[in-house]
Amino acid sequence: MSEVINNLETVVLNQVSPEIMESEPQFVEPIVSSIVYILTAPFDLKDAYEHATYDYTNDEFEVETVKVMNERLQQIMNTLETTPSSKLGKFIIKLYMNSLSEIASTSESWKHLYNEVHKVFASLDNKF
Repeated sequence: MSEVINNLETVVLNQVSPEIMESEPQFVEPIVSSIVYILTAPFDLKDAYEHATYDYTNDEFEVETVKVMNERLQQIMNTLETTPSSKLGKFIIKLYMNSLSEIASTSESWKHLYNEVHKVFASLDNKF
């Protein structure tokens, strides 16, 4: 799992602009770690859905994964005492969605999961 986490961390860090890395370094590491935590949901759920084997086209697994990812995002927002409409909240969501989009470009399964997560945000009238 540590290799997965390292790979996810690299993907997320690559989505952070150099300007933000320089101007807000104290925020970058905890936010990156938080995004990685969200993105590990499918791997954390693997044991409960052994038959899924990371195939996010499995409806039951996909629904549960999106639910857990959204719960984790909400936990992060609560911990940081922010909202999706705040500047920090928008940054977190944009970083999360850009990272998920980057991962989706490498795998059809992740692309399907990205589309489901994106639908959730679209239904909330967010434009990401």
